Amino acid sequence: MTRNSDSEIVIDKLVDIDVSKESWNIRVQVVIIWKQTYKNNPNMFSCLNMILMDQENTCNNKKNLIIAFQALLDEGVVRQITNFGMARNEGDYMLVVHKHKINHYKTTIIHVSTPFIDRIDPFNFVSFHDLTTKIFDTRVAFDFIGQVVSTEPMRVIKDNARETRLMSMVAQDLRKMQAALWDGLALKLNNYISEHQNENAPVIILLHMAKLKTWVGQPQVDNCLFGSRLHINDDMHHISEYKEEIVQILCRNHCILKIGEGTVNMWLQVGCPNNDFVETK
Repeated sequence: MTRNSDSEIVIDKLVDIDVSKESWNIRVQVVIIWKQTYKNNPNMFSCLNMILMDQENTCNNKKNLIIAFQALLDEGVVRQITNFGMARNEGDYMLVVHKHKINHYKTTIIHVSTPFIDRIDPFNFVSFHDLTTKIFDTRVAFDFIGQVVSTEPMRVIKDNARETRLMSMVAQDLRKMQAALWDGLALKLNNYISEHQNENAPVIILLHMAKLKTWVGQPQVDNCLFGSRLHINDDMHHISEYKEEIVQILCRNHCILKIGEGTVNMWLQVGCPNNDFVETK
């Protein structure tokens, strides 16, 4: 529990909140916000969901937000929130490690707040070794970064009247691991590679909110059904740092990798920034 110097209101830490009461007062940054749609009607959304983070870097999942609050909420903003409900965060599909999640009431109050003084890093990279050995809580979402080195055409899967786009991938380090992008993220990477296929610069992708699944008995990295963000060679610290290390490796090995045409199955060299890089001879 900390005290807000501006208003002298006591601010609770996300790590401390639970179902024991409903009088919590938090000051958080919205890391990701997304609309969740109905399965039988993808054009209608059922609620808004958010991943929140405070200055202690503790994440929490917020669900069932009332439409009236939408104008006050956006990615990157800091808000002070009071008078909300709590529920347990459990099951096989948890996005964050926090044991509880927040639910809005009609009486929930949201105040605009100033940005945090210290920069918050919203990314939680899992090393390639941990992904392949599954020595982390696989129910929880993580972040994934890697270099695209080859591709195949994107697949379109038809299920009744609905079309789903699938991009299957293979990640390569000391061992190989499957990965897949679905729908909008698959199309985004497909378009990017089609537009930049004649360029020699490394293509680095960062998948924010990935999930580890099992496909044909092997671990596979997928994007979440909702909420995942795909960054491709964006001007971001983690991508720039990763790209610099990739370029150094390529220079030492006297080779330049060129993206092929199309895109579905691809090879990636993937891992944590500053970690898990393997040079090929």
